[in-house]
Amino acid sequence: MTRKSTRSLLALLLTFALVATLVLGAMPVAAADAPQLRDGEAVIAADASADAINAALSKALIANYSAVGNVEWEYAATNTYNTYFYETVTNNYIPIPQTEHVWVSAAGGTVTARVDDSKFLGKTYAQSGDVEFAAIGTAEPGTVFDVRIAGTEDTVRFTLLADPNAGVTPDPEPTTPDPEPTTPAGKAVVTDSGEAYPVAIAFNDDLSWNYAGISQNIVDAVAPGLGLTTSDVTVKKTTKVLFNWVDSEIAGTSLTHLGAISTGESTVHLTFAGNDRVEPFDLRVTVDLSDQRLQPVIVLKEEAATTYTKDGAAARQGVYANAIDFAASTLPAGITADDMNIEYYATASVNTDGLGSLGDLASLVGDGVSAVVKENTWFDVAGGQYKKLLVTYDVPVIPAGEQQIRISIPETASYKAASVEGDLTVNKANVTVTVRPAIIFPEEAVPENLVTTTPEDDFTIFIFYAGISTDLAPTLYIQPPENKAMELAMKVIDPLYAALNDGKTLTQRFNEGLTVGELREVLSQVAGILNDAVSNPLVATMIDTIGFDSEMISNMLTAIENLPGVFDNWAVALGSPSRAGAYAVAAVAVNRNYNPGFGIGVLIVKQHLFGTKLEWNQKLDGTLTADQAASFDFGATASYNGTPVKQTVKYSFTGFTSAGKLYISSSAPTEAGTYICTAYTFGGNYITFPITRIVRISA
Repeated sequence: MTRKSTRSLLALLLTFALVATLVLGAMPVAAADAPQLRDGEAVIAADASADAINAALSKALIANYSAVGNVEWEYAATNTYNTYFYETVTNNYIPIPQTEHVWVSAAGGTVTARVDDSKFLGKTYAQSGDVEFAAIGTAEPGTVFDVRIAGTEDTVRFTLLADPNAGVTPDPEPTTPDPEPTTPAGKAVVTDSGEAYPVAIAFNDDLSWNYAGISQNIVDAVAPGLGLTTSDVTVKKTTKVLFNWVDSEIAGTSLTHLGAISTGESTVHLTFAGNDRVEPFDLRVTVDLSDQRLQPVIVLKEEAATTYTKDGAAARQGVYANAIDFAASTLPAGITADDMNIEYYATASVNTDGLGSLGDLASLVGDGVSAVVKENTWFDVAGGQYKKLLVTYDVPVIPAGEQQIRISIPETASYKAASVEGDLTVNKANVTVTVRPAIIFPEEAVPENLVTTTPEDDFTIFIFYAGISTDLAPTLYIQPPENKAMELAMKVIDPLYAALNDGKTLTQRFNEGLTVGELREVLSQVAGILNDAVSNPLVATMIDTIGFDSEMISNMLTAIENLPGVFDNWAVALGSPSRAGAYAVAAVAVNRNYNPGFGIGVLIVKQHLFGTKLEWNQKLDGTLTADQAASFDFGATASYNGTPVKQTVKYSFTGFTSAGKLYISSSAPTEAGTYICTAYTFGGNYITFPITRIVRISA
């Protein structure tokens, strides 16, 4: 070697040494008195003091205990509490068990944590409170705890050992105290156990494999409790090619993961340079990689049932709370209805002609529309819409009746997927019908809010008014709903009714006039028609889409029965009252998802008092002859605000004939004499002051 090349080599070596010195000098060095945690075990008495508990844990779990001393410890405890779902049918709160993890002093004590929700008027409210936890020493021997130094994040495993002296009577002879135990100053040594190490697959949120997490899991399996990370330990997949080991990345190639570690047994190469706690190691070990995520199990209740609600979110919560058997199921901690797919086998439809579910019935009765386009599909119980080939399908909230449901838990990075199918009974909901007291004039329509329902929904409402007008005419008014559903229902019922009544339809019967007694017979006949739904598909479709059934007719008859003082000879009229009087009001609300609702109230149709006037039809000028009296108009007409109105006018004629005979009659006189003529109104919609004049008739 020449002198020049020797100088160049020396310069290169000096440069390398300088860089190595700078790099190594810049590496962080662990503080000598920082706690070096490790897994451990110890005996702790159930009645041990807080100081004794912390001392035992510190000695067992801190490798450099002699330098650190005693510290305070916490253990991970499971807090259990209940949230509640309010069941509107039974007015009961159904408990839903929940859990959460809290950190508790190793000596036990009270911590602030979630407690059972408070309940008030059908609502629930989350709340916290003081929860008491026992000391770590009170647990059964063999219990394994996750523990940490109070206020820190790093955790280790602690196993509570059985006290070998438990139940043994202590020796009464004085003994020499044992010296205070000390922790060996030696470093931990990692060796190959010779068995395959079980390692869990780590997943990303998108369910792809998290190879960095898998590498860390390998380190934790081979060197448990030593606090080593992949920043300290190099982890490679290794394969023996001929007689040599060839290392490769755990993730394989960076883009395709070709050659990456896979499930089952694989050989990995771990190297560690060592530190002040752990000796260096260079190991090739076998790992058994598997999916160790929780496998949820969903079990449905036998004869599960819930109650219909039009609120989609409430429907989801209702199925979740009432269909799942939580005691028999294995569910991830903290999972809620929002984390699950809760579906039913729904009938989706295209809203043709703006009729929605009425489209089928309209097409069957020849209403000039085509049948609804339908298809069956699994869909969320909350209902909604979806598009298919540019066509929008509507799906209702899970309706009342027997339904097929499917509840599933999507796969996540923490747990596997699960699914179950079963049957669910959706009971009809109850509806409260309120009839508000109202006062109107005869020409006014009844208020739109005369009848309201709770909850609000698409109800078909029949209103009955029963009362006696100021004319003393007793009448039962029936106000059917003026909607498409009623129109279609009459198109179904009319021909069926006519077939039983010599060709006369139900509509004709009402138009001809009925008494209440006849109405009862008619409604009973209609109930018989509706009971024939099994053999008549048209009636079955009407009941399914509208909810008109024999039970509805029964409720109508009940409504009539509950109206006070209604007799069979009363007249029946369609519409709302147009005559002044006092009326009892009954309303029946119908919807296929609800039990029929009934309400009762009062309607007053009051007479006009102001702006009314009574005037003679013909002016009287002087004395009438007998011939003039025979053709004279003795009548009077009522008016309201200057406009003549239809009103019953009564008359009274009193006086004496020229022959001295007393005359008292409601008919006008024609015989010579002098008479007092009085006109006055009776009943009707208008109150007027009577008018009087003297009429003289000559011989």
